[in-house]
Amino acid sequence: MIYELRHYIVVPGKGEAVLNRFKNHTFKIFERRGFKVHDFWVEANGSGNLWYVLEWQSAEQMESEWIKFKSDEEWQSVKAESEKDGPIVEKIDVIVLKRLA
Repeated sequence: MIYELRHYIVVPGKGEAVLNRFKNHTFKIFERRGFKVHDFWVEANGSGNLWYVLEWQSAEQMESEWIKFKSDEEWQSVKAESEKDGPIVEKIDVIVLKRLA
């Protein structure tokens, strides 16, 4: 079992757009695709930056599922619509973790 910690650095002023995309679309696509979200946080400073953790059986599964997600027609449509006035996420940092013991 591995865990993927993802940190989204949001374009200033676009925090609400990112949260709306997650609430209204991304989580539903994750569920349909079998992604297991453990936790989801937003930074308390109001920046809009967010963090979440996904659980995977293996690194191979994680890589394969992200490739499928990125080519998912619904995701491509949602992403295009939410970014029609420009990007809403500056950077995504990913850390892959494994549990000790």
